[in-house]
Amino acid sequence: MRSFTAMTTALAATLLWTGAAGAAEPKAIPETDKSDYLFVHASHAEPKPSDPVSLRFEKLKITKVKFAKPVKEGLEGASAEFQIDLASLKSDSAKRDAHIKSPDYLDVAKFTTATVKIEKPRHLGGGRYKAPAKVSFRGKTYDWEVSFKVVETLPNGVRIRGEHKLNRKDVAVGKETGDSVGQELLVRLQLTLLKSK
Repeated sequence: MRSFTAMTTALAATLLWTGAAGAAEPKAIPETDKSDYLFVHASHAEPKPSDPVSLRFEKLKITKVKFAKPVKEGLEGASAEFQIDLASLKSDSAKRDAHIKSPDYLDVAKFTTATVKIEKPRHLGGGRYKAPAKVSFRGKTYDWEVSFKVVETLPNGVRIRGEHKLNRKDVAVGKETGDSVGQELLVRLQLTLLKSK
């Protein structure tokens, strides 16, 4: 199992694109940012001055959240599910976005959504957790271990944040050799998980 971030993702997400986290670090996300987000940072196989390239999946949908006890007592026994709209990805280039959405990479005409299901987090101390996750992406399901940190406790939920390095070969995106995009990805995720009604 692999260690993942921020409850994914995912990814979850987690998860999903075509590129490699390059030598340059992507721009830091301010701690004051309260929005839900999923970024995938990638670099070209032969580094370019514009690396790393950042993709943001703009549509995340949290479909189910359950807490076994009040959140201020911890997240043991909790579970969550969320979806990523793969067609909602945006970078700073419409041409790049169209290529990533094509059958060469994500094939969003055929695979519209990635789903992440997480349950039974284990507290590691300091608000950090690990949990098993099932990531459904492009017709396959992957069993991963995700890592995340609670960055804010809310009256009826939590806000979590995490980061994970992922190889795109692990999710069969793009070509293994001869691809202009590198293999390694850096995924950054933040989610606001509120108890389902």
